[in-house]
Amino acid sequence: MTVRRPQATYRGTVHDRWTTPGPRCGDLLSHPLAVAAVIVLALNDHLLKAVAPGFVTGKLSDVAGLVFAPLLVTSIVEIVALGLDRQPPDRRRLVIVSIIATGLAFALVKTTPPGTAIFAWSLGIAQWLAGAGPIFGTAPHATAVLTDPSDLIALPALAAASWVAARTVSRAGEGPRRSTVAAGRPSTPAVGLLVVAGLATMATSQTSMRQSESHLEETVHLGASRSAAVRHVSFEVVNRDPGLETVLLAVSTSSKETQDGMTVLGPIPGVVLTLIPDEPSDRITPEESGMGLTGEPALDLTDLCRTSCRHGATLVARLIGEAPVGAIDVTLGASLFAFGELGDGGELDTDLALHNDADRSFDGNPTTIMANAERSFRVGSTSERAVEGLVMLLDADVLKAPLAYPMVGTVTMSIETTDASDHPNAHLTSATVGDEEIYLMGQEPPRTIDLLAQCEAGRPCEIPVTLTSDYDASLNSPDFDPAKAPPGFVALTWRVDVRIEAFDGRALPVDAIEVSGS
Repeated sequence: MTVRRPQATYRGTVHDRWTTPGPRCGDLLSHPLAVAAVIVLALNDHLLKAVAPGFVTGKLSDVAGLVFAPLLVTSIVEIVALGLDRQPPDRRRLVIVSIIATGLAFALVKTTPPGTAIFAWSLGIAQWLAGAGPIFGTAPHATAVLTDPSDLIALPALAAASWVAARTVSRAGEGPRRSTVAAGRPSTPAVGLLVVAGLATMATSQTSMRQSESHLEETVHLGASRSAAVRHVSFEVVNRDPGLETVLLAVSTSSKETQDGMTVLGPIPGVVLTLIPDEPSDRITPEESGMGLTGEPALDLTDLCRTSCRHGATLVARLIGEAPVGAIDVTLGASLFAFGELGDGGELDTDLALHNDADRSFDGNPTTIMANAERSFRVGSTSERAVEGLVMLLDADVLKAPLAYPMVGTVTMSIETTDASDHPNAHLTSATVGDEEIYLMGQEPPRTIDLLAQCEAGRPCEIPVTLTSDYDASLNSPDFDPAKAPPGFVALTWRVDVRIEAFDGRALPVDAIEVSGS
């Protein structure tokens, strides 16, 4: 006779519940490829970039970081889960989620100025905490990070993290739970490895950019009798450093106020700042992120000034809208920066010179001809896209050579939300002016584009303008419920102002600019 033993009821904890062998907590970080990625990251940032600067070493840290980051994220989740007496998620799925999150975050940091800024501040605060900043009374600072879409070439390295995870799972054995972390609290070596890996990653990230800089600052007065202040700056760059990566000319306008005995800078509503190079060139491009308090303009001079250069640019600070009673004091600043990621700190071996050409300054109301147009449209859940088009026509007799200061031509784009079902900026709106594209938000200052750069001297100039807006419900407030509220929508009004100004008193032909529907 066969005697059957009664089956015991299991009442153990999560740590001894899983009897099928599984991957061990922390083994992702101890995998040879993960360890190699950390070593490459440290060596490249601290040694190889200085010894052999170039494309390969410039991207090698991105490749190593993308191999290691998903493994670090996965290990953190597993260790935290076990530390809280909970079963970690299935490793295969967790690694996939970590890879996707890492890839999206990397793309945002490398391609969008807000993503770059958030990463720079997050890393700066982490370094501040790691360096006991609160104890020593120091202030956190954002690390120097540049928006560089070319770094996206490193994204395929994420596949290596998936391979490492698959190897750790297959080694654990075959079973229904072989991709679930095995029993036991995270071991001391695993936690130690996590700490060492995190510190190593942060340490390599702390390799701050070396930089050199030169600044100019002046207070100008704008009002009814002085609607514009124009300053011409000359700059010179002499570079002897192979680690030079970026050269920028940035300008800003701000007001200075005293609060609690401290000088505080702030943006000035109603003042638009334009920065125009003397000679439009493929080697000088607008820097989309800007460097000023409100994303004000900057010029990327890297290609022009890789070795040495001499050039100039015009700054125009202009009042828009109704002139104020009395004068507004505006702090007008210009800064020339050179950045490099190589070496052990200190300034670049680069000479920068920035001069204010006083003989080319102007304060007052310039000779001006202008035209404008305004359009209104609505995008929403029932009509998600709107496209509006205009054409700007300029007569040849106003486009006399040279197309440079003291004559300045600008196109200023602005957009305003007039009505919305929820968030006023639940839209993605871009404007294409000739061959240049910009993005617009309702709360940002108007955006200004160099007009003369798109025309030829002595010939009529026709520039198409297209504005495209897409409704994006995901930008609405988290508690917005379209089932209870009216269908989502945003009503927008956009305006384009075309202006040519002469800052030497010359006469400009009337009616030389026309803006019409396309």
